[in-house]
Amino acid sequence: MRLSYLWETSESGEIRRSSLPEMAEESDTRRPRRRLHTGSELISALPDHVAQLILHRLPPSLLFSVCRSWRRLLYSPSFPSSSFSCLYALLFPASALAGGCADGDGETVLHLSAFDPLSSRWGDLPSPPARLLLSHPSILCHRLPVQSLSFRQRLLLISATTDRLHLRPALDRPLVFLPESSAWTPGPPFTSPRRWCACGSTGGSVYLASGVSAEFSQHVARSLEKWEIDSSDGKPRWERQAPLPNSKFCRDTIEAVGWRAKLLMVNIKGGRHREGLVYDAPSDRWQAMPMGMLAGWTGPVASDDTEDSGSGPIYCADEHQGTLKVYDETADRWRVVVESEHLRGATQMAAKSGKVCVVSRGGVSITVVDTVARPVRVCVVDPPAGFGVVAVHILPRPG
Repeated sequence: MRLSYLWETSESGEIRRSSLPEMAEESDTRRPRRRLHTGSELISALPDHVAQLILHRLPPSLLFSVCRSWRRLLYSPSFPSSSFSCLYALLFPASALAGGCADGDGETVLHLSAFDPLSSRWGDLPSPPARLLLSHPSILCHRLPVQSLSFRQRLLLISATTDRLHLRPALDRPLVFLPESSAWTPGPPFTSPRRWCACGSTGGSVYLASGVSAEFSQHVARSLEKWEIDSSDGKPRWERQAPLPNSKFCRDTIEAVGWRAKLLMVNIKGGRHREGLVYDAPSDRWQAMPMGMLAGWTGPVASDDTEDSGSGPIYCADEHQGTLKVYDETADRWRVVVESEHLRGATQMAAKSGKVCVVSRGGVSITVVDTVARPVRVCVVDPPAGFGVVAVHILPRPG
């Protein structure tokens, strides 16, 4: 993913939004246009199938900027969709995020859009087949959670709320979005539909922990279940794992961050009386979280899932201080990567290839931090007009 192509940071540290379309128009007026080829040829004097073998090796940003035929190739079915990543955002109408209702029963439709880092544009995608509640008059100053995760080039919608009268779990099974087909498919049914839970992935499996079903149950609040997506017998199902030590992890919507074959969980966001647990997937055992890791867990956390091994760094966006931190396992402490006002009010985040995307200011904007660049770059992506952001994920471009 090359989001750094779209924003520039001046020497003074000024943050600027993307101006790619305007820059392209200005460039076209200053330089005469040249035709690099004629007809449908990708490269002059070469057959298209040979030219494609060559062009597949070039950076997507170069293919996008040289000429229209190369740009068409980049978005054609013959070009691998995994060639570059897009920023996917789950969206609600801004009125619903502000506490309004989409209709009489308070339910609304979740929207899905993808931000193309090359064209710097949002594109609409099919909405998940579910109607959800985002707010409720009896729960002031708090949004009802919608929980999702990305795993192996898929987007999974795991948990939400429905039924304005009884506030029940909205989903009896996960909804899975496949970017290559731009379609939603159902996953295996939950043993106990729930909300206010923890969800995450590690070691080739998706995990669902704790939560509240239609009514509170100690059994559900302490449960941990695993879905091995590519199971050997080809029968998708949720399997019970070692239960949590207690039922304190259903008080808030929390992340189960996959890192080095482990799941990292903290039971509440903010506050002093927090508890952190680490689940070791290979041994199916729970253990206490290191003290330094727990002390610095002061906002949404995500691991850089560039590799399936899950051995990349883990980042935390401090929602109050406006800092992005990375965890140092050797010293058991968090090190500040960058500080920015745009990171205040962080609610959710995703990371890949050194790019960290943070839903900030309560869903009003998305802050992108390029931790690989020197100096570190910070930029802002505005959501589609009329929408607020619930969650972001980094996945291959839509097919």
